[in-house]
Amino acid sequence: MTNNHNAAFHQAKKNLLLMLVGGGIVAAVLLYWLLEPGYGIGTAVGVLLSLLIIAFSPTPSAHNPQQQIDQLQTSLTQRENELAQLQSELQQTQGQLKKVEETAVLDRTARNHFWRHISHELRTPLNGVINFSHMIGLGFYGDVTAKQTNYLSRIEQSGWFLLTMLNDLSDLAKIESDEFQLNLAPTDLQSVCEESLATLNSVITDDDVRLIRDYPDTWPLLTADERRLKQMLSNLLRNAARQIEEGYIALRVQPEAAWLQLVIEDTGEGMTPEQQTALFPAIGPDQPPLMLQEEKPNFGLAVAAKIIETHGGSIQIKSEKGRGTVTTIRIPTRPA
Repeated sequence: MTNNHNAAFHQAKKNLLLMLVGGGIVAAVLLYWLLEPGYGIGTAVGVLLSLLIIAFSPTPSAHNPQQQIDQLQTSLTQRENELAQLQSELQQTQGQLKKVEETAVLDRTARNHFWRHISHELRTPLNGVINFSHMIGLGFYGDVTAKQTNYLSRIEQSGWFLLTMLNDLSDLAKIESDEFQLNLAPTDLQSVCEESLATLNSVITDDDVRLIRDYPDTWPLLTADERRLKQMLSNLLRNAARQIEEGYIALRVQPEAAWLQLVIEDTGEGMTPEQQTALFPAIGPDQPPLMLQEEKPNFGLAVAAKIIETHGGSIQIKSEKGRGTVTTIRIPTRPA
């Protein structure tokens, strides 16, 4: 009953409003006709009828509130179903992603174990080649000529070179597995420098390349991983030797207050900015495996950069194509 009274009240309000609007329109048209008689009574009547038709045209009735609620409820149910479907697809994708990550970890672990096994198996015969060539060169098994001694020395240095490459591959596997560590101890820096320069004997075969030693009068006290330090320095020196046909390679030792600066300078072919950018690729457990990249980088340089970083140091390259390269290494004398 109350709803019927409300409907009648609203209809009466609507009719009254329409009457007021219609009366206003009639008055406006008559006034317009009186002011502008040139249009004629026919035109005024036509305008009046048009306006009355528009004013009294039935307006679409308002939607039933319950119908609107039902439509909103239906739409909400549809959205909830769509959301549930998206959540299900997301869970499936996350499960697939987790399986892919687990497979990648297993592949990386298997590859690293393989390289460690291979490097271990190859070390034994390599050590035999190195040791026997050294003993023969020293005359343990009879006299040797100067020419034979030279060849034996090159065999020994080549063995050391291959052994260093195996160490690089083994260390690369450790770095990618986040197992790379340093054994810090007091280090004989002069011995490290001399042994690193000695590895160039298997790379430099031309007398047109000179080795320059720029050493300090007093060697600094240094705490570092001696084996890793020699590995790093040897890798950088050999890389310089591969880029040079004539001129010099200089190793400069420049101690500072709490830092040690090592500078490797060469008169080789130099590098472009693009080559310098790609020289030290990022390696680690959160990086793509270095050995699976299309453009194979220099493993030795990647490991050398990681050794410097792990010591708390930095490396800087200054090079220009055709003008040689200057590599500056800075490490603290006492790593934190």
